[in-house]
Amino acid sequence: MLLRLVALLLACLSLGWQARAAPPVPSAEAIDAVARAVLDAALPVPSPGTVEVTEAADERDLRRGFQADLEALPAWPGVAIVVESGTQRLEEVAKSLERPDLLTCEAAACRLAAPLLVAHGAGLVIDGLTVRLLQEAGGLVSAAGDLWISDAEILGWNEADDQPATTDPEGRRFRPWIAGLEANRTVVRRSRLAHLGYNSNSTQGLAFTNAERDPPAGLPAADIVENRIEDLWFGFFTWNAEGVNVLRNTVDRSHIYGLDPHDATRDMLIAENFIENTRDSHGIVMSREIYDTVVVDNRSIDNGGAGFFLEKNSWNVTFARNESFDNGTDGFVVYESRDVRIVDNHVAGNGRAGIRVRASAEIAIEDNIVHHNAGPGIFVYDWSHSSMPLDSEDALYKQPVSVKITGNRLNDNDSGDCSLQGDITILEPIGDDC
Repeated sequence: MLLRLVALLLACLSLGWQARAAPPVPSAEAIDAVARAVLDAALPVPSPGTVEVTEAADERDLRRGFQADLEALPAWPGVAIVVESGTQRLEEVAKSLERPDLLTCEAAACRLAAPLLVAHGAGLVIDGLTVRLLQEAGGLVSAAGDLWISDAEILGWNEADDQPATTDPEGRRFRPWIAGLEANRTVVRRSRLAHLGYNSNSTQGLAFTNAERDPPAGLPAADIVENRIEDLWFGFFTWNAEGVNVLRNTVDRSHIYGLDPHDATRDMLIAENFIENTRDSHGIVMSREIYDTVVVDNRSIDNGGAGFFLEKNSWNVTFARNESFDNGTDGFVVYESRDVRIVDNHVAGNGRAGIRVRASAEIAIEDNIVHHNAGPGIFVYDWSHSSMPLDSEDALYKQPVSVKITGNRLNDNDSGDCSLQGDITILEPIGDDC
């Protein structure tokens, strides 16, 4: 994908305090170059290949913790469509398959009534189509090969009721989803994804994950650019992905998280997204060993939890030029991590602290505007002042607290502008802001 391009663009830039390896902040021009490379890239040229209908129970990628959910569906066909080889367009797959009960495409409208799998080494292109993934039949797209979704609309749909697919508040009921596995490379651009995902393994809506093969075939990578993402269980999820660009998307009404890179995901650029109205939790959350990542020029507003949340032994992460407004808890959170920069952000109207840092080292909080939050403007503390019990994972990851706080503009925060509690090392003298 575009990992090397991102690295080159970021390497050409430098900014501010020398936290050991927190990435520099890219310019608007650098971000635009990454986005344009995705948006202007030619679609893959179709190539001959094989499409088969197989027994779903024989497909390993459908035996990852949700097989029973599929088998319980009222119109479950018991089979899967597999793009075994070649690079094929979805409408051509429908034509060659001649199984209208499973897949039809008429003009620019397609109906998928079975799981659609893309094998490693194969490719699938969904271009200029509206595709309904039928909930009652297990319609889903799972790709170990390459997947391109361009200028399309992908909808989870309940055909029996002729309405968008839904799940229950706990996400226990199956809802269609899109996933990239292992060495998958996915591009989603200028498209709308809606009514997808539920609470199971890699089924969160738009997910990129290692399928835990031994040994793995590789790590997934994704370019997600200029999309409308609505009503997904998680708006975006990764597990052990490498080379991820999430740019210029609107993520609205996710059930749990808006964007959720997870577990050893690295080399990410998350830029110019608008995340709003996440119902139950955070707008952007990054958890468990996230590193070499830049989060820049995003707006995270009116989410149930925090606007931006980083935790559990993550490092080399930069937050810059973001807006975090009117979220249910904090504006920014950093827990048990290190080498993080929070610079030049606007943080206001959040339900707890503006910027909250716990048990983390080498944290730079610089040149932010922080006002009208319900807690302290900046709240830094060690575990001796935490209201939460110390579990085994937190005990493993907690850091001796060290922080630089300078150049911030703080006012009208309900619990004061700064609260520093516990054993804290100040990396440089604090200026007038605290």
